[in-house]
Amino acid sequence: MPRSAQVLLALSALLGGAAGMGLQSVLLAYLGLASGHAASGAFGPGVFAAGWCAGAWIAGRHAGRPTRALAALALGGPALGGLCAVGLKSAASAAAASTGLALALVAVAALPQGMLLTLQCRALSRASGAPRLALVYVSNLLGALLGAWWIGLEVSAASGRSAALGVACAVAAASAVCGALGALRTDEESSTGAVATQHAVGDAQAAWIALVTALWVFALEWLCLRLAVLWVGSQLGELTRVVAVALFALALGAALVPRFTHRDARGVLEVLALACIASTWPLWCSPTLDWIVAEVQPAWKASAHWGALADLPLTLALVVPTLAPLGAVLPVLHRAMAGESGARLGRVLGFEAFGALAAGPLLHFVVVPHGGVGLALALAPACALLAALGLARQLALRRGIAAVGALSLVACALAARAPQPALASPKLSDPAFTLRAFAEDAHFAVSVVDDGLLGERTLLTDTFRAAGDGRDYAYMRVLGHLPMLLHPQPERVAVIALGTGTTLGAVVEHEQARSIELFELSPKVVEFAPWFERVNGGALRGEDGALGAQRAARVRVRLGDGRRELGRSTERFDVISIEPLLPDSPFGVYLYTPEFYARVNAALAEDGLFAQWVPPHALAPEVAAAVVEAFARSFEWSSAWTFGTQWILIGGTRAPQLDPARFAALAEPLRSSLAAVGLDTFDGVRARWVADLREWPRSARALSDDDPWIVSRSRADDPPLLEWLPRNFESLTSRATAPPWPANDAADSLARSLAALREARIAHGWREARRRGGELDSLSARELVRTALGADAALAARDPEVRALLDELEFLEQLRAGVAALAVNDARAGLRGCLRAAELRPERADVHLYVAAALHALGQSSGAQAALAKAQQLCPRWRETPQGQRALRLGLPAQ
Repeated sequence: MPRSAQVLLALSALLGGAAGMGLQSVLLAYLGLASGHAASGAFGPGVFAAGWCAGAWIAGRHAGRPTRALAALALGGPALGGLCAVGLKSAASAAAASTGLALALVAVAALPQGMLLTLQCRALSRASGAPRLALVYVSNLLGALLGAWWIGLEVSAASGRSAALGVACAVAAASAVCGALGALRTDEESSTGAVATQHAVGDAQAAWIALVTALWVFALEWLCLRLAVLWVGSQLGELTRVVAVALFALALGAALVPRFTHRDARGVLEVLALACIASTWPLWCSPTLDWIVAEVQPAWKASAHWGALADLPLTLALVVPTLAPLGAVLPVLHRAMAGESGARLGRVLGFEAFGALAAGPLLHFVVVPHGGVGLALALAPACALLAALGLARQLALRRGIAAVGALSLVACALAARAPQPALASPKLSDPAFTLRAFAEDAHFAVSVVDDGLLGERTLLTDTFRAAGDGRDYAYMRVLGHLPMLLHPQPERVAVIALGTGTTLGAVVEHEQARSIELFELSPKVVEFAPWFERVNGGALRGEDGALGAQRAARVRVRLGDGRRELGRSTERFDVISIEPLLPDSPFGVYLYTPEFYARVNAALAEDGLFAQWVPPHALAPEVAAAVVEAFARSFEWSSAWTFGTQWILIGGTRAPQLDPARFAALAEPLRSSLAAVGLDTFDGVRARWVADLREWPRSARALSDDDPWIVSRSRADDPPLLEWLPRNFESLTSRATAPPWPANDAADSLARSLAALREARIAHGWREARRRGGELDSLSARELVRTALGADAALAARDPEVRALLDELEFLEQLRAGVAALAVNDARAGLRGCLRAAELRPERADVHLYVAAALHALGQSSGAQAALAKAQQLCPRWRETPQGQRALRLGLPAQ
C-alpha cells in the first residue's frame, strides 16, 4: 500500500486537530459571553469534548468505507461548525441567553471534528494492514497544539475572532479532503481487526476505563491550568502556552509509553500505575519550579530569542510529567481490544464523553470549593484504582489490579498530607507577606495578606493584587463617591466587583442610596470582606452597632458573572460603579467593550450614571486609547476624571446638573469621608474633571466582544513600562475641556491647580522613567510639583490629593537619600533621611530596617534593636526580602 496514503491520513489528523482546537477556542469565548465565564470554564471544554467523542462514536458505528464520509465532512463539517458559532455569537449578544442552548451549540459543532479521527483511524488500518491509532492520535494532538497557538491566539490577535473562525473552518475542510484522498487509496483493502488474546479488554471493561480516565485527564488539565495561573501568569498568551504544553504532553505519552508496555490488558494496568504516580507531581514539584524561576528563567529573559517564552520551561516542568502518561491510555486500551479499528475507537471514545462532561462540574462546584486544588490532586490517584477495577473480572490480572490499587491508596494518603500547592507559588510565598486568610473557590485562589514592606493589608485573587487598604487605593472611594454626588437622587445603585469593599463602603455612606446591588463573581471574596472593614466600614454586615446594621440591610449580594447578572436583572439603577480586572486580562476585557456598555445603558434608569476605573499606569498607550474610545462611543455623554494617578470614566445620557447647594447640606460622617478625598465641596468635585470624551479620536482597531485584540496583542513594540503613565496622561490632558458647570474664581483656581498637578505628574513620570535609565535631575520631585502649581500652590496644598502627592514624593526623596548615604558610610546623613521616611511611613518595615542599620553604625545599639523589633513585627521574614538583604549589606547585623 502506498506510503502516501499514510502521509495524507496523518496530515488529515494534524489538520483536524488544529481545526478542532481553533474552533473550540472561538466557541468557548462566545460561550463565556452567552452564559458567563464561570459556566464556560466549568462546562465548556467538557461539552466540546463530549460532542467530539459522540462524533467519534457515530463514525465508529458507520461500517462503510471512510472515503465518502470524509468527503461529506469536507463540506458539512465546516458548515455545521460555522453555523453553530454564528448562533452562539448571537446568543452572546442577548442579555439573558439560555445556557442549555449555548452548550448544545458547542456540542453539535464538535461532532464532525470527532468523526474525523475515527474515519482516519479506520482508513489508516486499511492502508497499513494493521491497527495504527497512535499515528493519527499523536498527529491529532500535535495539530490541536498548533490550533491552540496559531488559530486561537495568533489569528485572533491579527484579525479578530471571526477570522479565526473562518480559518478553523477552512482547516477543517482541508483535513477532510486530505483524509478522503488518503482513504481513496485504501478502499480496495479490508480493515484489519485486532486478534483476541488471553488478556484482551472487553467492550464493557474498555468503556469503564475510558470514562474514568477521561475524567482523570480533564481534571488534571484543569488543575494544571489553575496552578499555572499562580506560577506562570494569567495573560492569554501564558494560558495558551499551558494548553499547548498539555497537548504536547499527551502526544508525547501517546507516542512513547505504548512502546514499553504489554499489548494487552496488562499494558493498561502498567499505564494506570505510571499515571497514578505522575498525577501527584504538582504537589511535590515546587522545589523544581523554584529552581527554574531562580536559575533558568533569568537566562531566558535575557535572551533576545527566548525572552518572549521565558515561562515555557516552568510550564513544561509543571505540566509534562503530570499528563504525559495519561496520553498513552487511549492507544494502549485501543490495541488491547478486539474488533475493527474504527469501531473499537468509536466505542471507547463514546464513553469518554461521560468522563469529559463530569470533570469540570465536579471540580468547579464540589471538590475545589470544599478542599481546594490540593484535595483534587490528592484524590486524583484514586482514578487509577477505579479504572483498574474495570478489569476485575479477569482473575488472571488480580495481582496487577491489587498492585495498582495499593499504589493508588498510598499515593492518595501521601498527597493528602501535602500542603496546598497554591501556597508554594512565588506570589503567595513572598517573604514580605504574612498570610491572614486563604481559600479557593471555583474561580480564584483568594488570599488576604499583610504586606510588611508596603505596610498594607492586601487582597489577592490568584496572583493579582486586586485591592488593599493602603494609601494608594483612595481612588476606590472616589469611584464610589463621585457618581453619587453627580446624580441628583441616587436611590438605586449597583456596584460590580467587590474587592476589599472600599467602593461599596463609600456608596453606603450616602443615605440616599436605599437599595444597593453588589455583583461579585467569587464567594470567597465576599467571605473575606470583614478583613477589610477599616476601608469598607462593615458594609456587608451589621455588627458595628445600629448604624452598621442599617447600612448592611440596604446591600444585596448577587453572586455570579457581573456582566451576565447585570443583563439578567430587571432592576434599573440610578448609578452603576465598577472596578473590574485589568482591561487586557482574558476575562476582564469583556467589561470594557461596547457590547457590555450596551447592557449598562439598558440597566440605567433615566439620567443614570455609570462610573468605571481605568488604570493608565498598567496599560500600553494604544490599549488605553482603545479602552477610552470604546467607552466614549458607547454613551451619549461621557467624561474623564482623575484622582491621583487613576482615571475614572463616567457616562450617561446627558451631563448631570451639579448643584453647589447640595454640599452645604452634607452631614457627618459623609462630610468627613468626602473631605478626605477632596470631594466635600462643589469646587473639589469640579476640579477632578478633565475632559468631555465625545470627541475622543477613533482607534485604528476598535475594541469589541468579537475582536478583543488587546488581550492577544504583541507587546514587543510597547514603550518601557514606566513611560505608560506619562504617555497616557499626556494623551488625556491634551484633550482637556472646560467643565460643563460654571463656577467662581476660587473654583477655577482650584481647577487650574489640579490641572497643573496633572502636568506635574506627567513630568514626574518622565523623571522616574529617566531615573530608571540612569539619568538624574537636579530639581527635586517636590520642587518640580511646586513649580508646576505656581501661584496657586498655597491653595492647592490644602487639597488632599496634592498633599498626598507631596507627602509621597518627600518620603521617596528621604528614603533614597538615606539609603544612598548609608551606602557611602555616612551614617548620620543616612539616619536623618531614614528617620524622616519612617515618620512619613511608619507602617513600612523596610524604613525601620534602614533606621536600625544607621543606628547600629552610630553605636546606638538599643535604638537599633528597637527599630529592628518594629521591622520584625511588621515583616517577620524580612531577612528573605531584597530590602532585608540590602539592609544587611548596609551594616545591619545578621543577628
